[in-house]
Amino acid sequence: MPAFDPLTYRYASRRNVVYAKNAVACTSVPLGAQIGLDVMKSGGNAVDAAVAMAAAMPLLEPTGNGLGSDCFALVWIERDKRLYGLNASGVAPMVLSAEKVRAMGYTEMPKAGWLPTMVPGAPAGWAELNRRFGTKPLAELFAPAISYAEEGYPVPVNIARQWERDSRRIAKAMAGELFRLPDYAATLRSLAATDCESYYRGALMERIVAFSRATGGYFCEDDFRNYRPEWVEPITQDYRGYTACEIPPNGHGITVLMALGILNGMTMPEN
Repeated sequence: MPAFDPLTYRYASRRNVVYAKNAVACTSVPLGAQIGLDVMKSGGNAVDAAVAMAAAMPLLEPTGNGLGSDCFALVWIERDKRLYGLNASGVAPMVLSAEKVRAMGYTEMPKAGWLPTMVPGAPAGWAELNRRFGTKPLAELFAPAISYAEEGYPVPVNIARQWERDSRRIAKAMAGELFRLPDYAATLRSLAATDCESYYRGALMERIVAFSRATGGYFCEDDFRNYRPEWVEPITQDYRGYTACEIPPNGHGITVLMALGILNGMTMPEN
């Protein structure tokens, strides 16, 4: 068998190990990671940094993030010597059921449109993490994203390529072009001023539900008013001296733990 060559292997990673004395921040775009580092340099903790970065990513990488998303979080609190899990994933509108979807002629959930759209959990998740473990107000944590939304930021090369592929859903942007989204800044200001309540029990919720009704969606006000994130106990799997932790279902992390459990019984080659 030929020797493994990471430079020619089709799925090889070019990422390098990163070491840091005090903190590390990571997102898919450098500006996002910089926001996290700036938050921690100004005295914030890791949760503050994560919330600030998450709030910026719908702007910095709109092809892969959004306010309409879920939020899953694993948070280690050193003083408690405990790992906390937060499931802020969305729920389907109350008017829908599996039976109703099948009655519409579907044998599987479509990938687009109103049917697969759930109540977004991300803003509620950010607020819950900030409330329990954060040290800075949401207005301060959202400030970098608001600034980029109003003043603009240079679109990265990779994001421009993704934008081009996704141009039917999101307006096109060229690499290096300054992209502004002032409406997003206004939305973040509303979220910060209300501890994200406006998204579920205020003006933003009302606009979302009104748009849903006007365009064939299934949401009603109570879908949002009744939504709350849930603190959960992480599930674990020991693997050769390490303990891997994941959010329990409905998250997909259990599949990772199942795979590690299978690998535990296998003899792995050294090379």
